[in-house]
Amino acid sequence: MNIEKIKSFIVMDILERSLEIQKHGIEIIHLEIGEPDLPTPQKVLERIPEILSKYKMSYTPSLGTTSLREAISEYYLKEYGVEVPVKNIVVVPGSSTGMALMISLLLDNGGEFIITDPSYPCYPNFILHSGGEVVRLNIYKDNNFLPEIDKLKNLVNQKTKGLIIASPSNPCGVVLPQKLVEEILEIGVPTIIDEIYQGIVFDIPKKESSSIKYFSPDGNLIVSNGFSKYFSMPGWRVGWLVVPDRYISPLQKLLQNIVISTATLSQILAEICIKECISELEEYVKIYKKRLETATNFLSNLGLELGYKINGAFYIYLDLSNFISDSLKFSKKMLEEYSVALTPGLDFGMNQTNKFIRISLTNSEGNILTGLERLVNALYNYNPSPRSI
Repeated sequence: MNIEKIKSFIVMDILERSLEIQKHGIEIIHLEIGEPDLPTPQKVLERIPEILSKYKMSYTPSLGTTSLREAISEYYLKEYGVEVPVKNIVVVPGSSTGMALMISLLLDNGGEFIITDPSYPCYPNFILHSGGEVVRLNIYKDNNFLPEIDKLKNLVNQKTKGLIIASPSNPCGVVLPQKLVEEILEIGVPTIIDEIYQGIVFDIPKKESSSIKYFSPDGNLIVSNGFSKYFSMPGWRVGWLVVPDRYISPLQKLLQNIVISTATLSQILAEICIKECISELEEYVKIYKKRLETATNFLSNLGLELGYKINGAFYIYLDLSNFISDSLKFSKKMLEEYSVALTPGLDFGMNQTNKFIRISLTNSEGNILTGLERLVNALYNYNPSPRSI
């Protein structure tokens, strides 16, 4: 274990500081946290009293309730046209827990694990915690923040135990093209594709936006997903993994010993959500898309072009290289002087991340526009006392 090498989650530091500022009556525009502001669907919430009175909140099987696993399988068939065996679906207490356990399993005897840079801040920490070495594959705006297959192949060696990549990605909001997924899997390395933002996709047919069609019970693809983003149930902490046969029993043992089972109430509510709330959630996707269009149009009109195509999630990864050289320092300035919470690119790796910031579109259009207006003011050192929200 390399606990001393694990870094703090900067966006959480920003959030905690913003909450301290708010205690003094100062309003903060939150464009930092990757948490849906749209509520858990009403059909889910209104069932809670009935469920609490009807069910005993006992432990469930460590792999998850059979009915939830069946519901996830049915969801894949209905929404993506893919038959996923129930036995290969493992319910976990949040997708992060599932990824951490899966990485620890793959790194059982040490080795290297490949991640893209930039990428989700916790990936390297999961690897380091499991005693592995982090290998970074740099991805760039001029290639739409997609991995270059030849460069990926050059990183693979006998020490390589796995690869993790997100689609749609955090912080960039890019979906892996199907052809690229095929090429990655052909390398023959166990590959975790983090699809926690799957479902929040724009201008791409839903069935063509997921890697799930490439899953095989004897293959190398592992799919990670959960209820925190598309399903708008972040605090309920329910995720799932789709894993090849050979990983089911080891994961079961880890879950039995470390978490026993995912919260019973959360599993029941997640099942309601995935069975009954898809139409409402698709309306949420339209809201995210409209926010993205509003934000990018505003930035474009001021000469701040993205330079790449966003087709999923709810983020903008904005290149400010013409203005800043220290994304953390700039984010602190935005918070302390302009009352806007943003995430510095530095949180997502080391590849040019000092010149990028991530904007989370999990706020109202009005607040997003006010926050972006303040951002532009800060870039030009104008209006240090912004108008109120």
